[in-house]
Amino acid sequence: MQAADRRKLRYGDYTSVHPLNTEDQIAYENGVVSFHSDAQRVYYQGNLSDRNLPWRFSLTYRLNGQPIEADELAGKSGRVEIDLDVRKNEDVQGDLFRSHALQITVQLDTDKCRNIQAEGATQANVGSNRQLSYIVLPNTEKTIQITTDATDFEMDAISINGVQFSLDIDVDSSDLSEETDKIVDAGVELDDGAQEMKDGTVEFRSETENTNDTIREKIDDMIAEKTGSDVQVQSFIDPCNTDVENVQFVITTPSVHVSDVPVEVAEETESTGILQKIRDLFR
Repeated sequence: MQAADRRKLRYGDYTSVHPLNTEDQIAYENGVVSFHSDAQRVYYQGNLSDRNLPWRFSLTYRLNGQPIEADELAGKSGRVEIDLDVRKNEDVQGDLFRSHALQITVQLDTDKCRNIQAEGATQANVGSNRQLSYIVLPNTEKTIQITTDATDFEMDAISINGVQFSLDIDVDSSDLSEETDKIVDAGVELDDGAQEMKDGTVEFRSETENTNDTIREKIDDMIAEKTGSDVQVQSFIDPCNTDVENVQFVITTPSVHVSDVPVEVAEETESTGILQKIRDLFR
């Protein structure tokens, strides 16, 4: 019996493709990744031709109020200001900016950094490091600002993870509904025999009888706008990849560390001749 064709296809614009957890051969041609494998899951690395992300990141530093490059900042002392600016990348199509949140982690060595100020961060001590954690919600632009008094400043890479945002909120609008019903009932009780007021009350009840549903819809819309819960999971690489369970981004910035001091190599002097060595003995 002829074996079933277990060829798997994925799509994307890569410069190269490499298998990660299998020795099976992976072929890539004209934007199509294909391979045969009996493995339950196959992981491969594809180096993208276009590295645009749903976000634009700008990381800048200042020392004592003056802009400075990261490699020049390493080892310096003074008041250090770190700004990480997160903006939507208008050049990237799709809804990933709306559906994905960013988990941003910054670690500062408290032996080198004192008086750390980081508004909006969740702070924790991890050994001698102060860990600063931020959440940037979907569909949100944000500027993160950190200041510290540094001595021989160094900093590990900033870690940025883009993940599908999930927020389980059960909005109980029953209390609000009860209060709305009380307003309507009170309006009906105002009928003291004046037909004009009665007609107005009936009209008021008619206009507000769907208020509860409207309130729920507005709340749901607000939550969906902030969390991207109405966005279906989609491939960042290529829309032809339809069986997508999860899309995650892992981003790191360059670290700020003092480079190893280059060792100066002494120039070799010319070898001294035997006659010169004999002369030197009698000097």
